Amino acid sequence: FELLGVVPTAGRPFVASDAKRGAPAVVVISDGLARRLFGDPDRALGKSFFTGTETPTVIGVMPASFRFPGATQQIWQPLDLETWDQPAYTVGLRHIARLQTGVSHEQASQMVNTRWPSVLASLPGRSRNTFTRKDAGTTLTVRSLSEFSLHSRASSVFAMLAGAAICLLLIACANAASLELSAAASRMRIFAVQAALGASRGSLLRVTLLEGMFVVGLSTIAGATLAWWGTNLLSTELTPEMRTALANPIDVDMRTVAFMVVIAAVAWVLTALPAV
Repeated sequence: FELLGVVPTAGRPFVASDAKRGAPAVVVISDGLARRLFGDPDRALGKSFFTGTETPTVIGVMPASFRFPGATQQIWQPLDLETWDQPAYTVGLRHIARLQTGVSHEQASQMVNTRWPSVLASLPGRSRNTFTRKDAGTTLTVRSLSEFSLHSRASSVFAMLAGAAICLLLIACANAASLELSAAASRMRIFAVQAALGASRGSLLRVTLLEGMFVVGLSTIAGATLAWWGTNLLSTELTPEMRTALANPIDVDMRTVAFMVVIAAVAWVLTALPAV
């Protein structure tokens, strides 16, 4: 958690003593699991539950947005390789590290492939001859977390979905712009009469901005409500197998909502303000 730069919203992260042999079993759990089991993240601290093999104590709850290495992982436990009963080379482990400033992925891959044969040969039960015979052709690759989490075909699918969403957004903006332009043309006479009666351009601009804020705000509320309702409806239709296969949960990303608000505001400014 410290390496990823994320801290629990409730409780504490792991410390070195949590992984030592004989230490009490502790876990850090996800926000969703804490709410399902205990109703509230703060209420989960110090509680225990049966995981299938042991009954650890909850010492921390991660933020709801924390998804590592994917959305299906909801329980994290400490692991000390020095006291682990199973040799590290017999079980697949995923290691993460933060690259030093100025070091590229290619340089890190070269460094890892240069050093790992000697490290592997020094492990218990391994000899340099055994390594040469079995693993001489093995190479290691350093990849970013985003690249590791992304399925090989997901990038093309995401690009297609993003293109379809952008086209739909452009169509909606074009329709809204045409309506705004026609309304602005009909309001030019009203603005001219108000200006002839002494209304300043600044007052007309303020009134127009207030109207635009109301329209954009109302549209944002309606769009966010529909998005929230649609995602909940879609989530209920998914089977447990489909939920397990998802790399991320289906939810409303507030960054997307903010992007839509900006696009709507810009489209309105470009169509409504010229009339003033």
